[in-house]
Amino acid sequence: MSFEAHGGYGPSAPVGFGPPPRAEHAHPHWVCVCGEYHSPTEHLCRKCGKRHDYGDVIKNIAMEKQMNLPQYVLDTMENDGPISVAYQFQPHVIGIRPERPSPATGQYPYRYDAKALENWGKIRSHEEIEGYVQASVDADAGSGISEDGLKRLHLDKREDSIVYMVVSGWALMMWRTKEDYNRGVNGARNAPRPLGWWDLRKAFDVHVEQGTDVKWRPWMRDEVERCPHRLAVLTNEGVVYFRVAFTEDVHIWYNGIRGLIRDYHYNFIKSRDTKHHQQKRWPCAIGLAECLQRGLPMGERAMASAFHCYDLDYNCILGVGEIMVMIQEIEAGIRHNSGLAEAKGRDEAVESGISMFEGGLNEVFEMAMKFRNACDKDGNGQVRVDEFMAYGQALLCDAMGFPPSGGHLSDAGDACVIA
Repeated sequence: MSFEAHGGYGPSAPVGFGPPPRAEHAHPHWVCVCGEYHSPTEHLCRKCGKRHDYGDVIKNIAMEKQMNLPQYVLDTMENDGPISVAYQFQPHVIGIRPERPSPATGQYPYRYDAKALENWGKIRSHEEIEGYVQASVDADAGSGISEDGLKRLHLDKREDSIVYMVVSGWALMMWRTKEDYNRGVNGARNAPRPLGWWDLRKAFDVHVEQGTDVKWRPWMRDEVERCPHRLAVLTNEGVVYFRVAFTEDVHIWYNGIRGLIRDYHYNFIKSRDTKHHQQKRWPCAIGLAECLQRGLPMGERAMASAFHCYDLDYNCILGVGEIMVMIQEIEAGIRHNSGLAEAKGRDEAVESGISMFEGGLNEVFEMAMKFRNACDKDGNGQVRVDEFMAYGQALLCDAMGFPPSGGHLSDAGDACVIA
């Protein structure tokens, strides 16, 4: 009596060994030991003359021979078992995304990566900033727009040199007028283009020279009186100057550009930080905190080791983002040394230490900027190891609220000093 008569099921076909050997499931290619591939209707190798009969499986193909075979042949080789599911799969486009961040203009319809980078870990949201400003043309403009630059930008015929400035994404763009910006923002054919374009990711500070507001009078010819407030955006490639007419507009440009500097540098460093690096430099943060608490001088070797512990991008300089991480972890080390229960481990200590700053990461950023500006004696926005060794301890004491202890190159009797 069969098993089905008792209400059971008959034996199922074995699975896991591929389809049964029917004609439509035959391998469309066979590969000889010499690396030449042929169709199943060919039985003699065109290269070495070796015979291949139906059902034979050639398994001793050298790996260097297989590496030269096309992918569709590799997917159907006999020594690879059943035909791969990738066989006859055609490549297709899933989506097109920008490789680098792009400004918020209509010519970039797909800005997923750019928006993710702009919004990732943002400390405070920034709106698009735009308005009329004056291209700096006075004699002390430094790296501002010169008279030759005005001619190249076709602004030499305008007495006021007023342009329309826009901050969009990481870009600072200068347009001739607002109408040109509205027409060219979508990047249409024959549409206007910006007069100038600067990458704010290369900026490290912004300075303001306050002037005295005057009423806008058409008969006034003094450009400095028309736009008395000058802003200077300091970048790694030079300084960008422009003037603003009214006091209430100064803080909008200043805080907006400064906020972009903070967001980019901090998030850039955090993206390079790993759990391994955090655990490796945690003893350094605890040691720095103990020296600051006890007022002990730190030697050159100790300061150099601390410098390289916080050089997270390995470029032998400390940026404002790396200094922010240092201040956070030193505060965490202070709480750890105090024996607080919520500061036993590194992650818990850093999380609880942020509560000591009233403004959160915004206050940490201001402390880091003050540290960097005081330690960076050549004013290039970068703290070198010699500058950190000479002035780092005194500035850390000032930042963390401790009385100064040392702060210049250490004496011969200090701990870890280089003889």
